[in-house]
Amino acid sequence: MKLKAVAVFSLLLITFQNASAAPIPKVIKVVSAKPIATVFLSGAAGDQFFGATTAPGSIVYVGTVESATATPALGKSDGYVAAISSTGVFQWEVRLGTALDDIATAIVRDKAGNYWVMGASSQPIAPTAIAPVESTLNPDSATVETTTAPATFNRLILWKLSSSGTLLSTFQYDSTQELYPKVLTLGSTSLSITGDLADGTSFSMQSNFEGIFTELAPLTIKLAVVPAITVINAGSYTFKSFISKTTIIGIPSWKAKTPTPVVLEYNKAKTLKAAFALKGNVTHRIWQAGTGLVVISDLGRSTAIYNLVLVP
Repeated sequence: MKLKAVAVFSLLLITFQNASAAPIPKVIKVVSAKPIATVFLSGAAGDQFFGATTAPGSIVYVGTVESATATPALGKSDGYVAAISSTGVFQWEVRLGTALDDIATAIVRDKAGNYWVMGASSQPIAPTAIAPVESTLNPDSATVETTTAPATFNRLILWKLSSSGTLLSTFQYDSTQELYPKVLTLGSTSLSITGDLADGTSFSMQSNFEGIFTELAPLTIKLAVVPAITVINAGSYTFKSFISKTTIIGIPSWKAKTPTPVVLEYNKAKTLKAAFALKGNVTHRIWQAGTGLVVISDLGRSTAIYNLVLVP
């Protein structure tokens, strides 16, 4: 009996020791993510932030600025591209435009490390002379100046930039209709462009890397259902981005007072490793190995750029 009691005691002691040695699960809380940069572009009311891409160690974003408040002013509006590091340190910037209205609406990075920026401009329109007024009706001999037709975006433009922001080439396609390019996609041998026309229809076209364009083709765009949860693969990790309206499974301490954008990070074993709350309206999520998950959020008059690094 004594031997049996000793054996039972020893077993209980070993079980207690093993339980004590087991790691305590980490308690995950939702933390407020801090943006690495808040972008104002030129600060004018008409500025627009359109998109971003990434490279190892860099986040490159594109937009359109009002030249009336930007320095130097190239025209009535200009394209704008800038790069910051993964910690928000400014790296370079470039203005794109002519003496007329210009916009820049999308950017992609090719395998060689160059950046392709898509936008639109106005074709130069020759001034139209107004017929002189008969002298009997113009006793003061007033001089009438020529006028120019209102500008429209009927010239599609592709700008090619080096990895350091140097303008390498400018390619253009003139359309008979006013157009608004919206999406630029990089292929193995060409760039795909889609956008809208002034008559309410949509178009698609291609350009090779030498700037040779195909003709505009009509495009029917189906309305895509935006998923409630966006899943981003990050190597062996996974991020989930969504709007939290109340609680989050696995985070008992969290309860959103108002709908809040959140990003959750999971490891390969699908274990929750981190949770972040963001501000504004999330518009872009880009995973860049060696950098992190770059999240772009619209704050109204400014844009917040977040870099969420992996938590081991």
